[in-house]
Amino acid sequence: MSQRQRAKKTARDHLGPRRSELAQQRKAARDLQPNPMRLYRTYRLARLFDVDPATIWRWKQEGILPPPAVKFPGFEAWTEQQIAGVIAAQGVTNA
Repeated sequence: MSQRQRAKKTARDHLGPRRSELAQQRKAARDLQPNPMRLYRTYRLARLFDVDPATIWRWKQEGILPPPAVKFPGFEAWTEQQIAGVIAAQGVTNA
């Protein structure tokens, strides 16, 4: 290793972790924090319950699912707490 490469390495070590390492650390910390507004859209609920997206729409019409917490034209989403309530109310054990 040349003297210049050693100097760069020493300077880098002195500066601390690289940006990519910091980004990974921030992502890991963010994943550990509770996120009360984690949203589930129709297609994600369909995957969660292993049903067709049309079934999610039917469940919404039948009142099995509560009204979406977030609703814009072309966008509906339920919070994690709402879905946990549905799972508990329906007695689903393996979702």
